[in-house]
Amino acid sequence: MSFDGWLIFALFWVVFVTTPRPNAVNCITNGMTHGFRRSLWGVLGILTQASLFLSLSAVGVTALIAASPQAFDLAKLAGAAVLIWLGLRGWINAGKPAPAVRAQAGSIY
Repeated sequence: MSFDGWLIFALFWVVFVTTPRPNAVNCITNGMTHGFRRSLWGVLGILTQASLFLSLSAVGVTALIAASPQAFDLAKLAGAAVLIWLGLRGWINAGKPAPAVRAQAGSIY
């Protein structure tokens, strides 16, 4: 990858990580529920995930999957299966009221 291409990729990665998304909601909820210091573990987890994504992309794992049609098809099918499972689970549980459970004092998640 050329330096210009890598620079553009890194810029978009920074924009993706710093813009408000569900990660921001997670951090805000943890901060309000558990306090600033304990919520930093959630922030560390989010930054670890983002750094892992950047590292794998930089070393070309996505290019390897794109170069192998079988691996790409397998990744698509696995992603579709997860989405179908989440959809079915949401559909089945839609009529059930959510349990009112308080978060444990010793756990972020």
